[in-house]
Amino acid sequence: MAIRTLVVGGTGPSGVHIVNFLLAAGHRVSVFNSGQHDDGVSFDSEVERIYGDARDAASIHGAFASRKWDIAICTYGRLRVLANELEGKTGR
Repeated sequence: MAIRTLVVGGTGPSGVHIVNFLLAAGHRVSVFNSGQHDDGVSFDSEVERIYGDARDAASIHGAFASRKWDIAICTYGRLRVLANELEGKTGR
């Protein structure tokens, strides 16, 4: 079974490279972002898109409430809020 990986900020300057690296390694990737940078951003394979505001606690909570991943990589947003919200929802 593929490793389920969340990338917060996956459409940013480094995010696209991180996502494509994970896809090449066989991960099943979810990307959480605002959608503002989706134009012109493409990945090497299909990813799940989760939209919200990584700087807003309520938006993060609503997007992550019932989801779980094996790994979370956060490249953007309110890191303390993201870490607290991901507690118990990711293995790493």
